[in-house]
Amino acid sequence: VFLIPYAIMLLFTGLPLFLMELSLGQYGAAGPITVWKCCPLLKGIGIGMLLVSSLVSLYYNVIIAWTFYYLGMSFQSPLPWSCDAPQNAHLCQAQ
Repeated sequence: VFLIPYAIMLLFTGLPLFLMELSLGQYGAAGPITVWKCCPLLKGIGIGMLLVSSLVSLYYNVIIAWTFYYLGMSFQSPLPWSCDAPQNAHLCQAQ
């Protein structure tokens, strides 16, 4: 259900905006903030793009850190999240 509106929005808004940004960047040889000098009314778009890119990079860095943490923890025996670990004994039911 999610993929249908995602694909529609990608085709009608995402790709045209991406291509417009690429063409403006190539034509103006400028970054995302200074490329909007052609239309000062849209200067906030460049600042917004910069802020969103910063937030997304922080978010993905946290996910990568979690991945490395759990990768390192998976080399222990017993696994810290298994029922065999001493700190989880009170949480597991005897079968």
